[in-house]
Amino acid sequence: MKKYSFGTLIIVILLLIIATILEKIYGTPWVATNIYDSTWFILLWVILTISATIYIFQRQLYKRIVTLILHLSFVVILLGATITHYFGIQGQIHLRTSEESKNIFYNAYYQEKELPFTIQLTDFELIHYPGTTNPMDYVSRVQIADNSTEFTGEISMNNILKYHGYRFYQSSYDTDLKGSILSVYYDPYGIAVTYIGYFLLFVSMTLFLIKKYKSV
Repeated sequence: MKKYSFGTLIIVILLLIIATILEKIYGTPWVATNIYDSTWFILLWVILTISATIYIFQRQLYKRIVTLILHLSFVVILLGATITHYFGIQGQIHLRTSEESKNIFYNAYYQEKELPFTIQLTDFELIHYPGTTNPMDYVSRVQIADNSTEFTGEISMNNILKYHGYRFYQSSYDTDLKGSILSVYYDPYGIAVTYIGYFLLFVSMTLFLIKKYKSV
């Protein structure tokens, strides 16, 4: 069981490294949909959590605080991923500079969903690499109206706009450079739980390294 547990952990760590690289290439929405929130990735966490739990009780490792934190992190990450998968909302919204504010977007099943505020595209800019025509970044400048409150912000490849639990990512743009397609995510609980799990994982791995260094 030890081999299965640590073997699965190594696979998960490698996948997280690969996901980080792919995020730089394809963007956060693609990685979130195809890796982090995917059924197969959640299933991998299930296998890791079950095998690690069995190993803990077989060897009575729950008496060791560092080992307990490590395996607890698996459970918390799995819980966060499950919450995101079943209760998180994701979709896309298409904005044009010539159009009025919108509060309707479409989820992954092409169903209409309503935002609790309106959002309008005020400007769009395509930035090229110096001396080339290759796109380096594209920036959407938006204005959000929420009752009597107005909020302005920018969304680019490396900048996420967060507002009241909603996260907006730059996904694509219209060829005439007057429209932008944004990915919309709403998952205030799943993301928070998952981050706590990754924090526990980081703490436990750090403590393992410190313990190993002291024993040398």
